[in-house]
Amino acid sequence: MRRTRADQDGVWKEILEYYPERAVELCFPRIHALIDWSRGVEFLDSELRHVLRRGAIGRRTVDKLLQVYLKTGEEAWILLHLEVQHRFDRDFPLRLFVYAYRLFDRHKKPVITLALLADRDPDWRPQGFGWQYGVSGMQHQFEHCKILDFAAHRAALEQSANPFAVFVLAQLALLEASRSPRRRFAMKVELLRGLLRRGFPRSDVEALFRFLDWLITLPPGLEEQFDAVVRTLEEEPRMTFVTGIERRALARGLAEGEARGEAKGKAEVVAQLARKRLGEPSAAAAAWFARFMTETDLDALLDRLLVVESWEELLAGAGPGGAHA
Repeated sequence: MRRTRADQDGVWKEILEYYPERAVELCFPRIHALIDWSRGVEFLDSELRHVLRRGAIGRRTVDKLLQVYLKTGEEAWILLHLEVQHRFDRDFPLRLFVYAYRLFDRHKKPVITLALLADRDPDWRPQGFGWQYGVSGMQHQFEHCKILDFAAHRAALEQSANPFAVFVLAQLALLEASRSPRRRFAMKVELLRGLLRRGFPRSDVEALFRFLDWLITLPPGLEEQFDAVVRTLEEEPRMTFVTGIERRALARGLAEGEARGEAKGKAEVVAQLARKRLGEPSAAAAAWFARFMTETDLDALLDRLLVVESWEELLAGAGPGGAHA
């Protein structure tokens, strides 16, 4: 299966939202040390959309805007701007400069600009934008992290307790084997085995498997072989993965449901996945599920299956009034 630009942007956006602190800790340790992470992180997507609407420069990639606080205890909040750039972009430094000054102009808050570079060019390392004529000038500097640089520290990544290190290893594998499906298959299997050996909590394992499966795609024949490997590995640590295999099953259920002109096929597949992941529901939860599930509810439940630990969590807030497991 050919990986599209939109697919890669989507998985980067998701994992940065899921592991914002871990991403900064691994890729920008000096900045991580300045921030009081105990005060939480707030994503400011609406503010970012506002500055993007005022005009685009060059090609957009994944942009995340976070509100954080420094360890100094300052009441002023700081905007932490994360970017992921997949390939060379001549206008990239200018674009980051424009984002920073627009955000400062609107909020009068300092902006920490961080650039994650996931391209293949080892020599492309933008660090800022500006000009200088005599004593008059302007400079905007930003830190960058080159994913390729982690190749020299692969052993450390494999031993790291940081979940984001697993995704960096996956990105390295994709860069190294993007044109070789069989090599991608071998690397994907090894990444999965390594993930299971790390001793991460179940929620991390399942989320990281989802990201790996999303990032590293395979042609149909190898995809089926990978599914077989997953089924074998599931039996060993008693770990259930709600990811590519189940989503492909869902696609089949959707097709069958649409052929019958109803959502029943989709509901049956989602219910089957939920039982595999969470066990049998209470009679009340099962009845509520069967009675009130809409297409919108089913889409939301499929996404929530990755992170919840009980039927009660899964159904909370879905449909008219939620349900109790």
